[in-house]
Amino acid sequence: MTTVPVQDLLPAKTELEDPLNVVIIVTYAHPYIGSGLGVVAKCQAEYLASQGHHVTLVSSNIPRTSATFALNGVTYRKVPSLALLERLHIPVPLLFFNTKTISAIKHADVVHVHDILYPSSFFATLIAKFYKKKVIITQHVPHVYYENKIINTIEKAVFYTMGLITLWASDAVTVLNDAVYQWVKYYKDEVYFLPNGVDLKLFKPPTEQEKQSIRARYNIPRDEFVVLFVGRFVPKKGFDILYNAKDPAYLLVFAGGGIIPEALKMDHLVKIIGPLPQEELATLYQASDVFILPSYGEGFPLSIQEAMATGLPIITSKQNKLSKLLDSPLISYVDRTETDIKAAIKTIQSDEKLRKDMSEYSLKIARENYSWEKNNTKLVDVYRGRAQSNTPQDSRVVYVTTSWDDGHRLDVRLAALLQKYGIKGTFYVCPQDREFKRADLLSVEDLLSISKDFEIGGHTITHPHLTKIPIAQADDEIALSKAYLEEILQCEVTSFCYPYGDYNAEVKDIVKKYGYSMARTTKRYAFDMPQDLFAVPTTFHTYSHYSDLHKILPFAQFSLHTMKNLWDWENLAIALFERTCQTGGVFHLWGHSWEIEKLNGWQKLENILAHIAQKGNIVHQTNTEISKAAHLLDMARSI
Repeated sequence: MTTVPVQDLLPAKTELEDPLNVVIIVTYAHPYIGSGLGVVAKCQAEYLASQGHHVTLVSSNIPRTSATFALNGVTYRKVPSLALLERLHIPVPLLFFNTKTISAIKHADVVHVHDILYPSSFFATLIAKFYKKKVIITQHVPHVYYENKIINTIEKAVFYTMGLITLWASDAVTVLNDAVYQWVKYYKDEVYFLPNGVDLKLFKPPTEQEKQSIRARYNIPRDEFVVLFVGRFVPKKGFDILYNAKDPAYLLVFAGGGIIPEALKMDHLVKIIGPLPQEELATLYQASDVFILPSYGEGFPLSIQEAMATGLPIITSKQNKLSKLLDSPLISYVDRTETDIKAAIKTIQSDEKLRKDMSEYSLKIARENYSWEKNNTKLVDVYRGRAQSNTPQDSRVVYVTTSWDDGHRLDVRLAALLQKYGIKGTFYVCPQDREFKRADLLSVEDLLSISKDFEIGGHTITHPHLTKIPIAQADDEIALSKAYLEEILQCEVTSFCYPYGDYNAEVKDIVKKYGYSMARTTKRYAFDMPQDLFAVPTTFHTYSHYSDLHKILPFAQFSLHTMKNLWDWENLAIALFERTCQTGGVFHLWGHSWEIEKLNGWQKLENILAHIAQKGNIVHQTNTEISKAAHLLDMARSI
């Protein structure tokens, strides 16, 4: 197999202050084909080696090859492994470190591991810390949600054990995008934004003659409009949804590894190509007209960067928060549906000017931002402990919103407190909440008074568990709540809150049917702009929950003193707000006025509001305003 010597892509080697001895740990690497992490590790290793550093790259011996070999200045060590989970579409091999690998770690200056959920990262970190070595992590992806609940449970268990231990033991973490930055920053202070590079000499736009020559090689018709997918054949990548969006108007070309369904292999309306080495993959991009990756749970896939460097228009999933740089109408973000995918492809196919603009935008962003030289320079600074703290572009914008449930008469006191500190809020009112006497609920006069300064939202009529009553009754509760409030307020009510946070797909559909624009849940510890406007999460509930121990412990980094301090909900709320100020995002505080009274928590709440109010550069919004901002951002990305 041929490889491109990375030295050909580099500036002349400069004098080093002192070479570093670096050990990089990754699950799969050359000659394995089909691992984005493996390509990243290989490129970083070769750039480091070209600059005079001593680099050892440790990975599984899949496919089987020499246990030790040198390539482009890098020493490769292949260790025995078992890939037991591949049949479940989980690429997590178990690596068995031998004495040579342990010795390499023992004599390293820096041990660089890729992703915290791999057992190899955990054991490499433990060995490195035993020998008092610096550990750097590159975290590529956020938590990935699988349809299989058992796999989700296992993933969470691994994260809260091996994953967090690896994270805390490390000296610093590099990440690829804002979503991963904010997720990791919750547990770790030393986090650096470091996008991957791309080989700009290998991945580049072709001439028309080169394009047609490559098409002839792959038996692709000269005039066919080619839509390229590059990725593993696993549900997370969305290949199955894309396959269902096939159309005679264009040709879908699939390239990647994994278990390819027989239906795809036998279908002559699509073209299936297996995993390709980088050199051949680069030519396949050049033969294509558009690149698509309708995946979810990504950090920043290398395939998108490679396609951009080739000058291809990009279509990807709205669920992927790739980079602030790509929040542009010239990147097409779609829902993971057959209808949306078809529409996006045909829009680009039919509009030559749009296609040209998207192509030029891709190429410009790639050339200006995604070089391995830039990546390597910053990486060495992280290794040496001299990197400047940074965040993804514009990620430090902090939004604050609050919401208060049930419509208790003490909401009048709560509203006055919010107004005192200039904090916006949404009050979710339940006019006949059966948990209270009528005298304990807001009067019409009180409701009108609060509505002058705050948003009023629906919360049903009687506060039932909406999934535990007949669907027709749930329909009435939601519809009548909206009608009742709008009659009193003489304005449209657009926000809704599920009583007890209890909802399902049917309940969500009813809320949408009656014209609400968003619906809030009781899910806590969220910091991002809401993705699903009818399942909007929150950050903090003004109450101490025993069920939150698994969230608070990692945040306290298992310090008993810190844990004791954060068990006070005032302290925890302020700590979570400060965390939002560091990383950017949404701080959503919610609760019940009657609950605050019951717990004698008014002073605690006032201290929290006063702390928020004294911070500058905070964007205060109601729940609906936050949701509108999220929707507008989503629309901008989808144009």
